[in-house]
Order: sequence, then C-alpha cells, then structure tokens
Amino acid sequence: DILADGRARVWVGGSTIPVRALQDIGDRLVDFHGQHDHQLLLRPSAHVELLDAFAGNGERLSTLRRRHETLRALRGERDDLVSRQKEMEQQRDMIEFERDELEETNPQPGELESLESERNVLENVERLAELLSGLTHLLSESDDSVASKLGSGRRWLQDAVGIDESLAELSDQYEQTEVYAQEVAARLSDRLASLEADPMRLEQVQERIGRLRRLVRRYGTIEDAIARREELGRAMDDDADMDQRIGEVETRIADEYRRFADATRALSTARNRAALRMSRETTESLSELGMERARFEVQLRRESAPGIHPISSDAVEIEDEVWEATSDGAEQVEYLISPNLGEPLRPLARIASGGEISRTMLAIKSVLSGHDPVDTMVFDEIDAGVSGRIAESVGRRMRELSRHRQIIAITHLPQIAASGDEHITVTKREERKRTVTEADILTGEGRRRALAELIGGAEVTDTALEHARTMLEEHR
Repeated sequence: DILADGRARVWVGGSTIPVRALQDIGDRLVDFHGQHDHQLLLRPSAHVELLDAFAGNGERLSTLRRRHETLRALRGERDDLVSRQKEMEQQRDMIEFERDELEETNPQPGELESLESERNVLENVERLAELLSGLTHLLSESDDSVASKLGSGRRWLQDAVGIDESLAELSDQYEQTEVYAQEVAARLSDRLASLEADPMRLEQVQERIGRLRRLVRRYGTIEDAIARREELGRAMDDDADMDQRIGEVETRIADEYRRFADATRALSTARNRAALRMSRETTESLSELGMERARFEVQLRRESAPGIHPISSDAVEIEDEVWEATSDGAEQVEYLISPNLGEPLRPLARIASGGEISRTMLAIKSVLSGHDPVDTMVFDEIDAGVSGRIAESVGRRMRELSRHRQIIAITHLPQIAASGDEHITVTKREERKRTVTEADILTGEGRRRALAELIGGAEVTDTALEHARTMLEEHR
C-alpha cells in the first residue's frame, strides 16, 4: 500500500515485512531491465546460479552440498574429540588423584547409615546389655516371668473355651502370643550373648565414618560420590582409547573428503562445458541483435590453495592443481562482454551503453529462457540506441522469449511494439490541476492507430495506418 503522504506498508503472505525485503523478493519474481537498472543478471553473485540452471546442475550441486555437510559434521566430531583429549591431558593428574581417592575409600550405598547405627551400639554397649538382660529376665527367666504367666493363663482360657465355644478362635491367637513372647525372649537372649565391648572396632567405625563424612561434604551424598567415581572411571577409559576414536573419525573424514572432491570435480566439469556453450550461444544471439562484433564470455575463476588437507580444508585438486572449494563448488562465475571489436572483455555490470545493456540482457535471456528462475521480465526502453533492422531482430527475439516467460516491453519503436500479443498505451493528462496517468488496453483499430503514431508521428496518415496494419498482420 502506497499512501498519499508517501508512506508505504508492505505485506507478504499476511505478514508485514520491510520494503527492502520486498525488493529482494521482487527481484526473484520480476526481472526489470531499464537502461540503467542493474538487476539479477548484473549481480555477479547470481551468475553462478544461472550457469548452474543452464547446465542442469541441480542434482550435482545438491550432491556436493550433502557431501560438504557430512564432511563438516565429521570434522566437528573430530574437533570435539581432540578438544576433550586436550582437556583430559590438562586435568589428568587431578582426575587420577580424585579417582584414586574415591577408589581407596570405596564408598558403598547405605554404608554411612549402617556404620552410624553400629557406632551407637558400640558406644552404649553396657547400657544396652542392662536393658536386654532386664527384658529377658522379665520375659522368661524370673519365677513370675511373662512366659510363666502366659502358661498359667493358657489353662484358664482352655477352661473358658469348655464353657463358651465361641472363645476357641481367641485360644488360637493366645497360643500365638505365647510363641511370639518366647521368640522375642530367645532373640533378645542371643543378642545379649553377642554383646561385648570392642574399643578397637569402635575406633575403626569412627574413622570410617569420618572419611565418609568428608565425601558427603564434598559431593553432597554417598550416592553422589559413587556416581562421581563411576564418571571419573569412564573419563579415564575414554582417554585411554581417545587416540583410536580420533583415528577412526579421521578415516571417515578421508573417505567423505574423497566423495566431496569427486562431487566438486564433477560440478566443475559440467560448469566448464556449460560456460563454453553459453558463451557461444549468447555471442550468436548478440550478433542477431545487431551486435555482430560483440563477444560474450562466461568466466570461471578459482582461488589457488596451498595444499590438500582433508582434516581441515576443503581444497580440491582439479586438473593437477589445488584450488579452494566450498559447498557451492570451486568456481566463482562472472559474465564478461566486449561490445565492439578491439575492446577488452569487461564485467557485464560495467557496460556503459543502455542499448548494449538491454540487448545483452535480451540475448542472455534468450539463451537462458528455459532455465531462468524469474518468470516475468520487464524491458524498459529496450529500443534505446537501435532502429530499423535491429529493432525487428529485437522484437522477434522478445517474441520468441515470450513463449517461456511473461514479457512486458515499454517501447517507442513500431518494429518492437508490433511483435506484442497485447498493447497498453500510457498517457498523461491534467484534471483539476492534477496530473493523471492512465493505462488503456488497446484493441482493433486502437492498436493500429497507436502503432501508426509511432510510425508517422502525431498526425496519423493513411499510409501509416496501412503500414501499421501490415506489421500487425505479419506478427499475428
């Protein structure tokens, strides 16, 4: 939306975007060629894309990029291993000391709680013996012990069951109570018999608890200390076979590099062949457009590399020389032209003449018409600097190009205008002290009259009208 105050708002796909982004998108949708407008073909960065499209290199380029991506991933894996190895080397002494300390202490799950319980017993063995002795005496050893009283009670319960049979179930439970009391008394007696003061064992337990407590302060829990010991063990094991693992990855890198280099060379070969063919066909097309002495050349440039290093470099040997390469191949592509005899080849973007730019664009577009990704082309004043026979050639070539693309041409030459399938005339007029621009689609007599004005000027003659009719008939 272009507002009356000059501000603009841009939407693409329902989302607002900057005007600059719209310009980038527009370059891919509509290729605008004016006398001084440098669009897609005037950008060297786009030349390699067009050459690859002309050569049908889509699959080769995809293969190369997949190879390069895999190669980068393997190199990243190796870099990680080398980094870990260096880190291990720097920390090996510390890691070994820490692991040895944990191995020597050798903490076990639940050990600290068990030792603290044992220490409590050893520190209170005399008091515990008194308590156990009293309990065993109470349960089974005294004349009026619990066991003795339960035995007497059993006889009473038996007499009660003889009177009330519903108490039989309670009799069974009573007998179980006697058994439990006897078992408890026996176990207490056994435990009492095993008790003895052991200062040496107490000292050992306290020393062990101290060591484990230090681990708890350092690692948080005994379980965390055990996990750390296992982690350090794995780290040492990893370090032991790190050289082997790095070697294995380097072997895979070498294999993938060979595939990458093969893909790079295949793409380079295809580009070389396509560059020669595109140079020849574009030069021929320029000749048909009145630039008989022009030479067009697709230049492939490569950057020399110091050597092949598959581990760290993408450099590739091509035709017995080593060149830098990327995921896009080893070549930089630029279109050069010499418009006139005796002139050196120069970059396409440095052509000064608007007419030469326009005709060169048209010649290239004719050659690339089956491969160019841009579907719509606008040629603004492509007739600049041409007339007569050349204009007819330009019009014929534009018509051929329109079989594959939508062509919009702004022209003042009748030879070019007559080639169009449809005509739109653009006029300006004043209305309420404002300038108004109108675009009208012409049909029938309107087409003939507009073409006649281009032939004869503002005063349209019968001769000009007849000439216009003849031109339209020829191009129908």
